[in-house]
Amino acid sequence: MSRPRPALTRARVLDTALAIVDREGLDALSMRRLGRELGVEAMSLYHHVQDKDDLVNSLNVLILSGLDVDTTGLDWPDALMAVAERLYAAYLPRPSLARALTWTVPTGNDLLVTMELVLARLAESGLSPTAQVSAFRGVIASTMGFVLVHTEPPPASTSVAWRGWDAADPSSEALPHLFALAPTFESTPLTDDFRFTIRGMIDALRAMSPHPT
Repeated sequence: MSRPRPALTRARVLDTALAIVDREGLDALSMRRLGRELGVEAMSLYHHVQDKDDLVNSLNVLILSGLDVDTTGLDWPDALMAVAERLYAAYLPRPSLARALTWTVPTGNDLLVTMELVLARLAESGLSPTAQVSAFRGVIASTMGFVLVHTEPPPASTSVAWRGWDAADPSSEALPHLFALAPTFESTPLTDDFRFTIRGMIDALRAMSPHPT
């Protein structure tokens, strides 16, 4: 006797859709493919999501709602940095969803609560409301930019593939700074670029704040 299929719920639809995106990217996700994965007709999915746009929006809401924004014990600049690092880690495996974040609508109480917790820490800075909004959106946008840059696929043609510094054969006389930094370019992790830049943004906010800590 076969086991009864689990009930089709919105949570199950979203979890399965996210698993597809994590394995194969957003281009692999369609209502028909999701239906096959769940063992139902695609039309059944429309009881839980309006269309694919709503599905993608809901996936981003799901990810953001689950973001760990507990920054207890940190001052507001370190709290903002911690949130940026967790956001970066959450989206690095799923850059195709990061691209869709620009039109994600913050629906659902869980996401609103997550936003409230981050904004509450940012409010401790004493910055103006306009500066708080720009800081909130700016850190998110910069973090997503790093996600996209750090996950770009390699060139499709081997004729233009990166071959490292040796192919350029930089001369220490003609290009002294490039020559000196070439080994550091090779050894510095991309995540260091992310942390350096976001930390610089937050340090600038700290300098603007009447309550730097």
